[in-house]
Amino acid sequence: FHIANTADTNIFSIENGGAATFTGAVNINKNTNSTSALILKNGDVSNGSNSKVQIQFGFAGTTNFSHYIVSRHNSSGTFGNALDFYVGDTTQAGVYPTHATHNLTLENGRVGIGTTSPGSFSEHADNLVISGSGQVGITIDSALDTNGNIFFADGTSGNQAFRGMIQYQHDVDSLTFYTAADLALTINSSQNATFAGNISNTSGQILPNE
Repeated sequence: FHIANTADTNIFSIENGGAATFTGAVNINKNTNSTSALILKNGDVSNGSNSKVQIQFGFAGTTNFSHYIVSRHNSSGTFGNALDFYVGDTTQAGVYPTHATHNLTLENGRVGIGTTSPGSFSEHADNLVISGSGQVGITIDSALDTNGNIFFADGTSGNQAFRGMIQYQHDVDSLTFYTAADLALTINSSQNATFAGNISNTSGQILPNE
């Protein structure tokens, strides 16, 4: 089955086997609540063993250098309900999963970078898991006259949003630590440390803070 334009160029076709091909843009113009505009039903089992792909992104009108989105489903547990994002390697006619590199997984409120199972790690720190076979790190890139921050919050009002904080101040090259929303420790550009409070030894004895 084919639909062609006035130049006799196919713009939509259904081939033997049911595959549909569009050669133009596809617009889904739907404005109805509580129903889906697009439903994809090629989800995989929880461990992805069937190598099913929901969405494949090709290059320049071909399937070369494809990227992929995979959905995994588990009806009996919280693990394995996930969306996996893969980027193709440099193989021109690559196929999934042989020529696909995993980049990101969204699983039941968890985010995995470099791992498809962030829920396998400690339940106390599995909201964001960054994994790799070699060296692994996080970089916070801030402008020269600004700060790089990591905040620890227990709410959204006032200083609940930054009860604990690690801050690098690029303008003076100092690293600061905050507890209870107050400055606790500063390490300056000469690697000198200044504590805001007292210093105690392992016996609880307060040492001079000079």
